[in-house]
Formats: sequence, structure tokens, C-alpha cells
Amino acid sequence: MEKIKLILDEWFHSSIPELKERNFLSVDFPEGMGVVITGVRRSGKTYTLFELARKLRNLYPPYNIVYLNFEDERLLPLEGKEMQMLISVIKENFKIDKNKPLWLLLDEIQVVPEWWSYVRGIIDRKEARIVVTGSSAGLTLEKISSKLAGRVLIKSLYPLGFREFLEFKGVPFKNRSLLYSLQSDILYYLQEFLQFGGFPKIVFVEKEEEKREFLTNYFYTIFYRDIIERFSIRKIFEFESFIRLVLKQTGTFLSISRIVSFMKSLGFKISKPTVIEYLNYACNSLLVYPVEIFSYKLKDRLQYPKKIYCVDTGFINLTKFKLKIDWGSVLENAVFIELLRRGKEVFYWKDERGYEVDFVEIRNMKPVSLIQVCWEPEGDIVKREVRALLKAMHHFGLKEGVIITRNFSHIKRTDDKVIIFKPFWKWVLKEDKQDV
Repeated sequence: MEKIKLILDEWFHSSIPELKERNFLSVDFPEGMGVVITGVRRSGKTYTLFELARKLRNLYPPYNIVYLNFEDERLLPLEGKEMQMLISVIKENFKIDKNKPLWLLLDEIQVVPEWWSYVRGIIDRKEARIVVTGSSAGLTLEKISSKLAGRVLIKSLYPLGFREFLEFKGVPFKNRSLLYSLQSDILYYLQEFLQFGGFPKIVFVEKEEEKREFLTNYFYTIFYRDIIERFSIRKIFEFESFIRLVLKQTGTFLSISRIVSFMKSLGFKISKPTVIEYLNYACNSLLVYPVEIFSYKLKDRLQYPKKIYCVDTGFINLTKFKLKIDWGSVLENAVFIELLRRGKEVFYWKDERGYEVDFVEIRNMKPVSLIQVCWEPEGDIVKREVRALLKAMHHFGLKEGVIITRNFSHIKRTDDKVIIFKPFWKWVLKEDKQDV
């Protein structure tokens, strides 16, 4: 109890660190509900809580706004009772205004045993308004719906998208009259964004070597704390080689058999079940995301290989198996994460003749949007992408498809169908779809 009191006393008597606002979370979420923010480590969850705390301090008495990071080493080892004691410590030691709501902003809550039991009790007893964050995929909707059903909103926080990246860089893209004069600057920053990713702190680092150092540190922090330690993996070098191999294949079909063969060629004695287990670990850490084929048949979705994307393009470019940047691959990855950021349900599509569309957006189990990604559409490449889109549009009864490019704009009409070539930056900034 004394440890918690000491840490809270520090919080109440400290100023909130300087931060760049992302406006990710409003203070006006439904009363009687909590909020769970999930996201990969270093994506900005702590600063999201600080940003919320700053807003709340302007609305409520200071002792009514409580922030606690459960990864604070002074709290270790955690037994679970820390959550149970928290409100008692606050009420007994600090002068809160009982006529105003008490706000609990709890960081990295996944390290607390049975954390959901305490959160559920606090919400049900209406003791406080509560926002929690966690780096573990154990905090996703699928895992906690049975524990906190109807009690919390689930929000996923990712590293900066390109729109946020430009805001952090101070590019005045919201001024439409200046937008096209800023095009060369935007394309310059796009290359930086795709190469080094969108982790907030790295955006402000100027030197490339320092950016790589930060990325390496982030990668190994996730690697050890969220995967190796959490799942008690013993063959660390084997698992690292697997992860780097998976990142090398971003945006391609992930063949478990080929991974096993390649790993064996490197001297590892590894089995197919182990590779599947390793892949599940990587997904649970929120480091990578699998994408299934779209089909109304469950058999197809289980039988066809998945495509894998990484939470941040900077990690893709770290892997020692890559000799140069594949700009088309990292752009495709950036499009995928942007779709997740927008809350889209995404699949890929492929027919029996091998025609493939990168992303199929689904709404109520019905395809509503088709997206291809092509860095520089030219020659046979663009013909292939257009042909596949037309096949999918015909298959799903859609009139329009989009090809996202580096900076190529065009509208192609074929019979009653329209294919829009859209620069990534325009798509992200949500310019009018006909403005090419």
C-alpha cells in the first residue's frame, strides 16, 4: 500500500510531460463504460493517457485524476491485490472531490493477474471512470468479451499514420490552397515514413542512424518482453530467425512448409506445429497481423494461406535478410495498417486462375471496396493489377476499384466500371476520390 501511495503522490505533484496531441480519445465516452486501449509497445498509449489526463485536469479537481503504470518497477512483484487496494489508497490518503467522478488511467494493465476481475468490479460498483491500456493481444475484444461484455469500449492504437506523421512534422496539409505546392515535401516525408515507420518518438529523431537504433531497441523490447518472456520461449535465436523471416515476407503468402524448409536449411531442427505456434506468438504480441482470403466458405478460409503484415514498416526494413527496401511491399503494408486504423475488416481475394486483389473491405460480410497497391504502375505490372481488379469487380458486382500508388493519378473507365489510380498521400488525406 505504501508503494502505491508513494507513486500516486509523485503523480499528483508532477506536471504532465510535453506532448504532441493525437486526439485519439475523447473524455465523452458513455457513462458506466470503461475504455480498453490496446496497441503494440511504444505506439503511444502512455502519452494518450497523459493527453487525456491533461484534458481532465482542466475539468475536474486534480486528485480526481489518477494515473498509474503497472510496469513501474517499484510495484514489482505484482500479486493482483494492487488493483484491489487502489481506490482505498486514493480515498484514504488524498483529498478527492466526492461530488465529482474519480478517473483511473491505468497503464500496461495486462501485467496484473486477473486484472479484468477488478476492472469489472470498479465499473459495476460505479466507483470510478476507468481507462486502461495494454500491449498484449490478450486485451483485444475477442479475448475479453467474455470477461467484460457490455462494460468496455475497445480501441486499438497504432503507430502514427501518415496523416499524423505529417502533423508531427508540421506540414500544413489541411490548407487546401497550399496542398499541391507541398507535394514535393509530402513525397519526401512519405519515403521517410515508409523507411522508418511511425513510432512517435522516432518521428522527431533527425539522424537516420539514431532512428535505426531506436527501432532496434523497440524491436528487441517487444521481442523479449512481449514474446520471449510472456511465452517462455527457450530457443531464442531460432525464434528471432523465424520472426525476421516472416517480416521479410510481408505482404506475400505465408507458406508454413516453406518456412520450415528454409529454417532447416539454416540448421534449425524445427517442425510445422512449432512454426504455427511461433506465428501465433508473433500475432498475440501485436507485432504482425494475418489476413485471410475472402470466401463465404469456411473451408477456403482455413485452407488458403494467409498474408502477413507488420504493425510498422520500420521493423520490416530492419530485418537482416533484406538487402534493399522493397517500396511496393512497404507501401502495401502501410495501406493495410491504415485500413485497420480506420476500423475496416479486411481480406484478400484470389481466384482459381491466380488473379489477386490485395485488399477487400468487408461490411456485414459483403465486399464493399477493392484496393490494389502498386508503387509505380507501368507496363505489364499495371496491366496485371487492372485485370485482377476487373475480375474481382465482376465477381463481387462492384462498379469501382482503387489502385493506390506512390504519386500516380488517373481514372480508367472500362465499360461500366471505373478504376481510380490514387496517390497514397491523397488517399490518406482523404481528398475527394475524383480529384486525381
